[in-house]
Amino acid sequence: MKILLIDPYLSSRDEYGNLSDLSNVIPSLGLAYVAASLKQNGFDVKVVDCSVEGISTSQLVNVVRTEAPDVVGFTATVMSIQSALSSLKAIKEHFPGMYAILGGPQVTALPHETMESSEFDAAVIGEGEITTVELLKRIQQGSKDMSGIPGILFRKANKLEFTGSRAHIQDLSALPKPAFELFPPFSKYQYSAISTLKYPCAHMITSRGCPFSCRFCNKSVTGSAFRSRRPAEVMEEIVALVEKYGVKEIKFFDDTFTYQKENVYEFCDLLDKSKLNMTWSCVAHAACVDRDLLRRMKRSGCWQIVFGMESGNQGILDAMCKPLTLSQSRQAAKLACEAGMNVRATFIFGLPGETLSTLQDTLNFAKAIQLDTVSFYVFCPFPGSELFRELKAKGEILHTDYLHYQTIVDPRKAKPVFVPQGIAQEDFLRFVEKAYKDYYLRPAYIYSQIRQIKSFGHARRFWRCAKAL
Repeated sequence: MKILLIDPYLSSRDEYGNLSDLSNVIPSLGLAYVAASLKQNGFDVKVVDCSVEGISTSQLVNVVRTEAPDVVGFTATVMSIQSALSSLKAIKEHFPGMYAILGGPQVTALPHETMESSEFDAAVIGEGEITTVELLKRIQQGSKDMSGIPGILFRKANKLEFTGSRAHIQDLSALPKPAFELFPPFSKYQYSAISTLKYPCAHMITSRGCPFSCRFCNKSVTGSAFRSRRPAEVMEEIVALVEKYGVKEIKFFDDTFTYQKENVYEFCDLLDKSKLNMTWSCVAHAACVDRDLLRRMKRSGCWQIVFGMESGNQGILDAMCKPLTLSQSRQAAKLACEAGMNVRATFIFGLPGETLSTLQDTLNFAKAIQLDTVSFYVFCPFPGSELFRELKAKGEILHTDYLHYQTIVDPRKAKPVFVPQGIAQEDFLRFVEKAYKDYYLRPAYIYSQIRQIKSFGHARRFWRCAKAL
């Protein structure tokens, strides 16, 4: 059976606005894992990445005609769902009998709403590796009744039937390595200059699930139960990426890479023994690092660490159930800086309860602590998060035009999903635009960054960032 897996078209301009030159246009890790699982089970699999290959809806129809798959499978986020729906509609017009599957964050967060407005035959809800294999084996056996296979929403007698939730995958190391060989070369992708030092670059995860309960977060796919891969297996994947694709840097996309410190120490030991000449970066919770750990990470090649600090106002952090204090954020940045790392922090503007005063608190906090790079995101209540449900019930979601569910906002073209009560929309957008200028155009900041340039890689990264900003 031949399967065509599709990541629908979404332009970096739509997703990142006027900061599109600093965007990540990268292979879908979820699709790569599903593709690998299907290959492992004997399916003939091909992947189409519409964004990086510039494939429009009409061109995608021609791809389907050429490949002649038995089944097409799409992944979709909140911003790419409309592209997936319109692409499938065009495919169905030309191939009405084509069986189509949808997976990814959007349909997992809003399964019935998404399926009711689509022509998909079935949806994979949650983690897709095992569910997709079982679904396709059922089709291979000649049946389209998915009863008894947990994790599927499918059409039966013109009605949607849910087979029940599937438990999260516990042994992540049992999964095959992502099938990057089915994607375009890494050189065709764009990794953000804000957080990339060497090229080619690749990304991976060592864990799934976040144990924290921040109200703004959507964990509908991977859940709250923290599950980690064995460090030795992670190292095997890195060696394969280096030897097969010439990768020189790894970006770890775990929600909180340092949650299990013993795994990080073991990984660093293995990386040192490998003698690979590569750099890496990760995302960490500011309360889950210490001086010794950060120094060990730096010695093994970690050049940048990203902390999700979210706000510079403790009241806002507490209201969002973010288990973090301003003191912890300040200390984590200081220790990482002392360890010799590039320190990046992410902040969110416009959380419920915000005022112009708390927004200024966040900007002031970012400017006052030891940071090399900041990303100011705009709060966008994604389907699947606690706040989305709460704000929707209150009638405070301004629209559901998902193409405008952006976290990086171009103030001149923005269509905000939510603006805190008491703040005029134009004042809010004006502050967002002002924040980047106030932070990055400070002479002291510019001087401090120029002083850190020690190699061609550093100079190239600085130039790309400066030009984009």
